[in-house]
Amino acid sequence: MKIVNYFLDALYQIDNYETVPYYLESKIKDYINFLSTEDVKIILNFIMQSENPVRCFKYLRKNRLLSKIFIYLDMLYNIPQKKHKTKNAFEHTMNVLSLIGIENMDLRWVALFHDLGKYDSYVIYRNFNNHSKYSYNLCLNLCDIFNINNKDKICAIVKNHMFPLDYQRNPNWTNKAIHKFINRVGKEYALDTVNFAYYDKKAENNIRQFLQSILKLRDKVYEIVKKT
Repeated sequence: MKIVNYFLDALYQIDNYETVPYYLESKIKDYINFLSTEDVKIILNFIMQSENPVRCFKYLRKNRLLSKIFIYLDMLYNIPQKKHKTKNAFEHTMNVLSLIGIENMDLRWVALFHDLGKYDSYVIYRNFNNHSKYSYNLCLNLCDIFNINNKDKICAIVKNHMFPLDYQRNPNWTNKAIHKFINRVGKEYALDTVNFAYYDKKAENNIRQFLQSILKLRDKVYEIVKKT
C-alpha cells in the first residue's frame, strides 16, 4: 500500500496544479515495477475521480510511467489521428475526457476506453474501420479487471459510439433507422450514446453544424424513448 501512496500523493499534487517534489518522483520510479493489479486499480480509479484526469494521465506519459499503469492508453500515442488538431489517438482521447465532468463518471470511462481499439485496427488494417469492435472487447475485460461499475452501459456505448457520428455525416435517417439504432444500443443507453458522440465530435473539431446534427438526433431519440 505504501507504493500506491507515493503515486496518489504525486497525482494529488498534479491534480491541484502543484509541482511533484523530486524525492517523490524518485520513489515512484524506484517502485513502478512492483505495482500489483490491485495497486493499478486504485491509481486508475483515483485519476478518473479527480478534477483533472487529463493532467494526471499526461504527467504519467511525460514521465514514462503510463505504460506501467495503463499500457493500452500509452500505445495510442503512436497512432496518428490524421485529421483536425490532434496529432495522435492519445491526444484525442485526452481531449474527449477533458470535456466530461466528474458528475458523469460512466461517460468518463467511455471516453477513456472508446478509442483503445485504434491501435489494433491501425496496426492490422492501417485504418480505424474496426476500432469500435476492438475497443469493445478491451472494455469488457478492463471493466472486470478494474471492477468498474455499470459495465453493461459503458461497454454498450463504446461498442456503438460511431453510429451517431454516421448520422451526423448523413442526417437523413428515417424513423425506422433511428428505432434500429435504439434497439441496437438499448433504449436505456441510447441517449447517453448520443451524448457521448457529441463530446467525441466536439473534441475532434467543434464545428457547429456537425454538433447541431448530433443534437438533432438526440432530440429524436429522446422523443422515441419517452414514448416506449
